[in-house]
Amino acid sequence: MERTENTLTGITAQQAKEGYDHNIHIIDENQIKMGSNTFTNNEVVRDKVFRFEGMTNPPDSSICYALKSNSVDKGILVNTYGVKTSSTIGAFIHDVKMGKE
Repeated sequence: MERTENTLTGITAQQAKEGYDHNIHIIDENQIKMGSNTFTNNEVVRDKVFRFEGMTNPPDSSICYALKSNSVDKGILVNTYGVKTSSTIGAFIHDVKMGKE
């Protein structure tokens, strides 16, 4: 789908309309909680990735991942990048394969 939103809030709302309606909570470098289910990084794929640059405040840069499990769960995982990035999220995402668009 064409990106029509330019803000993190807009993208998360747009993705929720497309079924990515679970907030994802990171458990550790190998597991996430999506909805009521727990998945390892080899049980989900990255369907979409959106990057946002902080126009007036560079530390506001963030990255939004639209993830899909090997079952029916879809959700959004957000991380900052730069100095305040979460190394746990980074380690988890590193081993998640990119899905087919």
